Amino acid sequence: YSPVCIQQMKERFQSVPGLSFVIGDVTAMGYDEHYFDVVMEKGCLDAICSGQNYAKMLLLSLQEICRIMKPGGLFLHFTWAPLDGLGGRGPYLLHPSLD
Repeated sequence: YSPVCIQQMKERFQSVPGLSFVIGDVTAMGYDEHYFDVVMEKGCLDAICSGQNYAKMLLLSLQEICRIMKPGGLFLHFTWAPLDGLGGRGPYLLHPSLD
């Protein structure tokens, strides 16, 4: 993460009610179950996929995202990564453990 980016976003969007920027662990976010209507992710899963043990970490991250998202909620995942083939996210996004 970038502390500079977080600070810039806090300043830029301070007038937007209910919007906050936090630093945390995507595999254990600490929010109550079914807390968010919408979860937006840009770059976090890409970073995970470039690290060690990425398959396990990616699945743990997606499971945590599903846990904190309300049933019927919306997950916005922004990436240039393919959905299939080498490096594809499709199999992870469709994993049976995600509800």
